[in-house]
Amino acid sequence: MPDQEAIEVALEDLSDVSDSEPSTETTDNPELEQPEQQTADAADEPEKAKSEDSDKQETETKSQRRRRLRKEREDKTQAELDRLRAENERLKAKEGKLVQPDPSRYTSEAEYQADLAAFKVRKQDLESDFERVETDFTAASSEGDQSFQDAIADFTAEGAEKYDDFADKVINSPLPFTALMVETLMDSDLGADTAYYMAQNPKEVSRIAELPPVAQARAIFELEAKVKDSQKPPQSKAPAPVKPVRGGSSASQTKPVSEMSMSEYAAYRQKQMEAQS
Repeated sequence: MPDQEAIEVALEDLSDVSDSEPSTETTDNPELEQPEQQTADAADEPEKAKSEDSDKQETETKSQRRRRLRKEREDKTQAELDRLRAENERLKAKEGKLVQPDPSRYTSEAEYQADLAAFKVRKQDLESDFERVETDFTAASSEGDQSFQDAIADFTAEGAEKYDDFADKVINSPLPFTALMVETLMDSDLGADTAYYMAQNPKEVSRIAELPPVAQARAIFELEAKVKDSQKPPQSKAPAPVKPVRGGSSASQTKPVSEMSMSEYAAYRQKQMEAQS
């Protein structure tokens, strides 16, 4: 820790130098005032960024908030796990350099006993450090599991706000939802609605569960679009106004999403996002 008296002396020296320098407080040169303005602007930056983050959080949907909070928890947990792994490797390297003294190399029994005692202390300290790292690693891993459980709880609460029997029909149902299906649904703004629709159509759940992983996600996106269409207000039954015939038309999309190629699926999703914007 720095010597307090030395710090005080240094501060007095700085004060003397400051008093001896010519004052610039009354200068009329605008160029000399610019650094002060820049400092003020720099001081406002954190507040401005904080305000922008606050505005962004206020406009995010519940699904977006759930995903953001989960990612923040998972990133924090992953950083802690990485730190513990690095510390464990450092302890292993330290353990490798720890060698028990060989009595045959000593001519003095007292020196040998002193080095042996020091070795035992260092070894015990290392064992304690290994136990601490292992305990912390287990706790951090549990935090990762808890993060997923919290996300499930948030997802359940979101669904229960719309459907009274959401927990029974979706969360606690014996339907064969795969891990990928659950993750895909939780990452969707219409995940709760789509999951409830799937629970009412158990054959769809079984069908999708048997698809390859990528096709599972595609099939859920297809159902999501169907659910979204069903939530639109009914259109007027009045006849549409006659429009002039224009040259050139594109064929409507009839291929199921699960059968599309990657390029076809990318184009399909792009049109969906443009329609939602």
